[in-house]
Amino acid sequence: MGDYVGGKFTDFILDPRLRLIFGQKHSTINFRQIMDEGKILLINLAKGPLTEANAHFLGMILMTKIQAAAMSRVEIPSAKRRRFLLYVDEFQSLATEGFIVLLSEARKFGVALVLANQFISQIQDKRIMQSIFGNVGTLVAMRRGPRGRDAARAAIRAGVRSNGFVQPAELGSDRQDEVQRPSRAARSA
Repeated sequence: MGDYVGGKFTDFILDPRLRLIFGQKHSTINFRQIMDEGKILLINLAKGPLTEANAHFLGMILMTKIQAAAMSRVEIPSAKRRRFLLYVDEFQSLATEGFIVLLSEARKFGVALVLANQFISQIQDKRIMQSIFGNVGTLVAMRRGPRGRDAARAAIRAGVRSNGFVQPAELGSDRQDEVQRPSRAARSA
């Protein structure tokens, strides 16, 4: 068992870029400060230079730190919380159970999420899919395949008035905004 676990971390430990990041006594990145001051932080987790396993592992660690920073904002009165936008491209690479909590709690802490990926089928965990479609404020689906189209349309139509759709023909997309959705109470009635 020890060899198996050790083998999973060998590439991670031996990568000089990651060793520089995690070999520090103190982090120089303060995620809470970035959120509170409206700063921009770009993190490139391209699988090429890092390898897929290292990019995934580093991404999970960073998302945990971002989630902890977001939730620590509870001590700021909600009226004074500066809105923070978190953009996650290739979301399926970081889609873990931790995102379920972040998706349902983010608004309370002034964090808005923009999650992007190419195919709905890339997100394997049904609980994550339910969390996405249950907490989404705006859903934009473009150039979908048959399975993606059906899933997106079902999620969009689940409580949207017929005039709630915007379909720019030239883009071939369906879009649904939160302001056009009935309240949760009306949807559950």
